[in-house]
Amino acid sequence: MKIQEVMQTNPRCIFASEKLSKIRQIFQEESFHHLPVLDEEGEVVGIISQDDFKYALEKIASTRSESSFAQEVLDTWTAERIMTHNPTFLRPSDPIQRAANYFLENRFHALPVMDEDHNIVGIITSHDLLKLAYH
Repeated sequence: MKIQEVMQTNPRCIFASEKLSKIRQIFQEESFHHLPVLDEEGEVVGIISQDDFKYALEKIASTRSESSFAQEVLDTWTAERIMTHNPTFLRPSDPIQRAANYFLENRFHALPVMDEDHNIVGIITSHDLLKLAYH
């Protein structure tokens, strides 16, 4: 079975310049757990998970307790500051075993799927593979 058969198409993406306040809003209001991060040209340069985001906020909160500082960080820091840079990616034609191996060996939970021209065409998550295993 191929990645293209189980991946989520048209993933929600953000730009590296996106403020953390907007990212928080996306995670709170939309049902996404991973966001591919694009540069100005639309190339994938990173990925942010809800866990990455929560960890960054917890780290910030542990250094300063003032709520004004936390709000300043949300309003000024960008995705680029907390994203996982240069994530591994898969091709639609890759076997799903490749995704499973990456998830198991590297403790990733999501990988962008890119076509031959390096355009993002989907995302595959460990949840997608679990759903497949039970259907």
